[in-house]
Order: sequence, then C-alpha cells, then structure tokens
Amino acid sequence: MNQFNLENQYQSYLQRVGLSEQSMDAVQQIETKRAFMGTCGQILVLLSEGMDGVSENAGLILLASLFDQVEAFWKKEDSRSSTQEIIIIDDQGTINCETLFEKIKDLPKG
Repeated sequence: MNQFNLENQYQSYLQRVGLSEQSMDAVQQIETKRAFMGTCGQILVLLSEGMDGVSENAGLILLASLFDQVEAFWKKEDSRSSTQEIIIIDDQGTINCETLFEKIKDLPKG
C-alpha cells in the first residue's frame, strides 16, 4: 500500500474506526470522505505554512502536541459513547451536551 496515497489512508481510517463504505448510506459516505479530505488538506496547510522557520526539535514537539490533541479528542469521544452522551441542538442552534439518561428522565411518563 502506498502510504502517501490519500485514498489508501481514507480506507485505512475507515477500517481503524470500524466503518466500511458498504455499511454507510450515500450521505454518510460523502460527508465522511469530505471531512477526512478536508482534515487532510488542513493538516497539509498547517504543516507547510506553520512549520516555516521551525527547528527540527521544535517541529517534533509540535507534531507530538498534534498527536496528543487527537488522542485527547478520541479519549473524550470514547468516554462520551460509554456514558451515552448525546448532543442536542436547540431552536437557536445552541449545542448542549447531555447524557441520554438525563434526557430520558425528563420525558413525560405514560
């Protein structure tokens, strides 16, 4: 596998997160690939423009920071899924995170 081929990386990503194009509907396929490619593009811009004049040692520290940020995000996502946290967007577009249990307990009985 050519590791510098973004399609190969996309397929690797899908496998790593337990998705397959066959299991997703058309909209999810499109949006997942757009998000993946958009992220790839942004990282390339960051690395090409943001690393100008940065020493090798400082660059390694910056890359380690990026890895740490991604790891922290996924740990939070893993924690969110294990607590069944959901995201609610109200009429004004405000995002509120609540646990599924708390949302269910507020529903009318009967």
